[in-house]
Amino acid sequence: MENAEYMLKVLVAGDHLVGKTTFLERAATNRISGNVKSTIGVDFQVFMSSENTKIQAWDMSGQQRFRKITEAYFKQCQIVILCYSDDVRESKHNLLKEWYPLIKEKCKKFKCYVVKLKTDKESEDVFAQDDEWKELGATHFNVSAKRNVGYQNLFNTIVAENMDSRRYIGYHHNQTILASQSQSCGSCVVS
Repeated sequence: MENAEYMLKVLVAGDHLVGKTTFLERAATNRISGNVKSTIGVDFQVFMSSENTKIQAWDMSGQQRFRKITEAYFKQCQIVILCYSDDVRESKHNLLKEWYPLIKEKCKKFKCYVVKLKTDKESEDVFAQDDEWKELGATHFNVSAKRNVGYQNLFNTIVAENMDSRRYIGYHHNQTILASQSQSCGSCVVS
């Protein structure tokens, strides 16, 4: 990861048990442990997506009882991945009726990607061609953590479509310097 020059912050949301944490575990480590526990509040993973771009993915708990905690993370997001799976019955419906409106209310301007998880399971998915998503400007992807399919296409598209949202990362004496790509380094944060 030391070759990264840019970082994208991505929020990953959707109902409880659709597979968001396993999805991100595969993206970050290229493996799945099979011993994933429910996310409590918020978790995150950082991983390389392309030659020079890291993805900082924030995994939002899908449980209603953590909604107030997760809502605080929506305010500054510019990229959202909304996840669903056919084995969680209402997850498709809830993306349109709960998650999308909630995120839109909190962050006003963002790029949305809809991801069907667990695509290794056989099912017919008419949701991918749903005109309602196309009207919202969302792009649909199919991903399988089990078979490691769909990741490259998804994250390459996210990086390509969000070049202006990336933050510049410079390395200096083992310190990471973060600055907005469009702002000068006069307002950098050193950590």
